[in-house]
Amino acid sequence: MGNERSLIQRILFATDFSTCARHAEQYVTFLANVYGAAVHVVHVLEIYGEMYVPAILLEQRQRETAEQLTEVARRLMLPTGAVTHRPIAGIPSVLICEAAMGDNADLIVLGTRGRTGLEHILLGSTAERVLTMAPCPVLTVREMNGS
Repeated sequence: MGNERSLIQRILFATDFSTCARHAEQYVTFLANVYGAAVHVVHVLEIYGEMYVPAILLEQRQRETAEQLTEVARRLMLPTGAVTHRPIAGIPSVLICEAAMGDNADLIVLGTRGRTGLEHILLGSTAERVLTMAPCPVLTVREMNGS
């Protein structure tokens, strides 16, 4: 086979800051260390269509998101130090795939916490939509019971 160390050079890690996403961080760290890959962390502030969000609420959520992203990047600090992060706003599945394409990601990693019940039926799962639209392989990580 070819050079497996170059198989994964760029990982896009999409986080919603849930415990499931925190569990997925372990996989990101492992894979980034094994492959010497750079990691780009994104969080999408969910905004659909013409949804009105008061400016003060949006600013507060942006500040909180920036702080949480910085913390995730700190935890993911790799020997290469190649961890970047940014918040984006819009439809999560679409923007995760666009970010992966823009970053030339070799792998997307995200948790499957998702929605349940009627909310899942009406809106679906971000992970499911990413799986169908992604420009590269996707690793979905389930939250472990009791974690």
